[in-house]
Amino acid sequence: MIWIHIAWTTVLLATFIAIVLWAWSGKQKGRFREAERIPLEDDETASGSVGDR
Repeated sequence: MIWIHIAWTTVLLATFIAIVLWAWSGKQKGRFREAERIPLEDDETASGSVGDR
């Protein structure tokens, strides 16, 4: 039973490390820069519908 816990913990740790390495890789930098600007951009459809109420 202990081996199942050890294996599961190892799989989860490896998955976590893989996600961190993926997020910090240089290939993702452009996508993340674009995504971080989304909240700052104006959305004409949302601002127009608020004024119509």
